Amino acid sequence: PDPSLPEQWTRIIDFLDGPLRGRQASPDERCIHYFVMGEEAWRTTATWPPRGVEPTTLYLTADRRLSPAPPGEVAAESMQLDPRATTGTRNRWHTQLAAPVKYGDRARPDERVATWAGTTLDAPLEIAGHPTLRMRVATDHDDLTLFAYLEAVDPRGRVRLLTEGMFRALHRGDGDIRPTFRRADARRLVPGEALDLTIRLLPTAVLLPAGWAIRLAIAGADADTFRTPTDPRALDISLAYHPDHPSSLALPAKQ
Repeated sequence: PDPSLPEQWTRIIDFLDGPLRGRQASPDERCIHYFVMGEEAWRTTATWPPRGVEPTTLYLTADRRLSPAPPGEVAAESMQLDPRATTGTRNRWHTQLAAPVKYGDRARPDERVATWAGTTLDAPLEIAGHPTLRMRVATDHDDLTLFAYLEAVDPRGRVRLLTEGMFRALHRGDGDIRPTFRRADARRLVPGEALDLTIRLLPTAVLLPAGWAIRLAIAGADADTFRTPTDPRALDISLAYHPDHPSSLALPAKQ
C-alpha cells in the first residue's frame, strides 16, 4: 500500500492525537489528502469537493437505466428486495482497520439487488465527492432500510463497488434537519404514503476510463453484516418514476 500500513497508522494517530489533546490545527494542516482510484495517485485540496467538481445528474428510468433526461411520463415499479443480499464478510464493517477490504466482482451478488445501468462512457469520467441519490418510494410497513451502491462495470462485465450509502426511514431527518439518530426523534412511516428520501453516499474519488459504465444498485439488506426483518415482506417497496419528482443520482464529476 502507498503509504505503507505503519505510515498509515502514524498518520491516523497524529490526526486524532491533536484534537483529543485540545491542540488547534495550524492553517497549513487544514487540507484534505485524497486518493484517486483508477489514476492511482494522491491529491491535496483545501475544499471538498475539490474545485472544478459539479454535479452531473442521471435519472432512474422504468426500464432500469440511468438517463441524462428525466422520465417523460409517470410510472411505478413494485420491487421485492431480496433479504439474502450481502456485501460479504470482507467489507469495511467486518475488517475495520485490521484487515484489507475486499468486495471483489459484484456481478453475482448484484443478481439479488435492483440495478440501473448507465451508458458506456465515451470519455474518462472523474468523480470526487459525495454522490447523492434521491428517490420517491412507498412501503406497506412503518419502517424501511435501504442500501445504495455506486458501482462501475468494466468492458468485460466485471462490477466494482465504488462507494455506498445507507438509509433507515425511522431515523430520517425532517426537511433540512439532519437525522439525530436519537430514540426520541425516531419517526415511523405511514404505511402506503410516498416518501421522498435522500441518501448521501460516502465520499469517493475515482477516475473511470472510457469504455466503462456507471451502475446504481439498491438493496434492502446486507445479510452478513446487519440484522434483517423477520418478515420478508418488509423489504417490498414501490418506486415512483415521476417527471415532477424524478428519482435521480447526482455524481460529483470533474468538469
